[in-house]
Amino acid sequence: MNNIERYISEDGSVVVTVINSKKIVEEIKRIHSPSKGVLVALGRLATITSMMGYNLKDDSHNLTVRISGNGTSGSLVAYANSKGNTKCYAQNEKAGYKTDENNSVIVPSVVGKEGTLSVMKDIGLKQPHIGNVRLVTGEIAEDISAYYVLSEQTGTACGVGVHISEDGEIYAGGYLIHLLPLAPAEMADILEENILKMGSIWKLFKNQVSLEEIGKMCLKNLNPNVLDRGISSYKCNCSKEKIDKSIITVGKEELIKILQEEKKLEASCHFCNKVIRYTLEDIENIF
Repeated sequence: MNNIERYISEDGSVVVTVINSKKIVEEIKRIHSPSKGVLVALGRLATITSMMGYNLKDDSHNLTVRISGNGTSGSLVAYANSKGNTKCYAQNEKAGYKTDENNSVIVPSVVGKEGTLSVMKDIGLKQPHIGNVRLVTGEIAEDISAYYVLSEQTGTACGVGVHISEDGEIYAGGYLIHLLPLAPAEMADILEENILKMGSIWKLFKNQVSLEEIGKMCLKNLNPNVLDRGISSYKCNCSKEKIDKSIITVGKEELIKILQEEKKLEASCHFCNKVIRYTLEDIENIF
């Protein structure tokens, strides 16, 4: 069943990507066992990063979004490829958080309101393209919109919601709207009005509103057509070989020293928590 779709306005001036990321957020919870606040923040970041990845043009392209704020979680990192498959982690997965009068997580308390958001795109050039912006609100969606406007000069509206009910049920998803070059001047006002009428995105998923219906809500009165549909998931592509390459930077002598002093040597993947244990023979073999 598709969980990510793209639609384009009839005049070709606006593209919207819509995702139901419930299963992605459930997998974040299973793998990382984060605090509720971090789960909501990571869920938002992974949801948006998945949509950003899905908009990349080539199968070999990918991107990484890093938020380095002054909130309780420390840095948050998410990666996605052109299929929208994503993975993520937080520096402090058990971080505390604040809630409002409805017991909803105040995301800026986790992310922070001061700091930077950086997007590194690997699109087949000699060097990846890196864009950096200051955090605007720490709500993540607004910060991503600011990135597109300031770093890529693309008019963008982004909405994301992750809600965890009292009984633990997760509702999550979002939309990412891009105004393409030569979009009519009045288009921004039309989109703003449409977005205001939609309300909370997670409530739409709770009410079982389909991706197609949400896409049409975003592009109401613009006669949208479907561009494509796909399936995105939480997927880590790590391997022992990749982890080997990361620990080589420590140096052979230092690794042997750690093994001898600690009686063990382990390395793990931040994204999926896979643990690799090394023996003296393993160290010899990777150098």
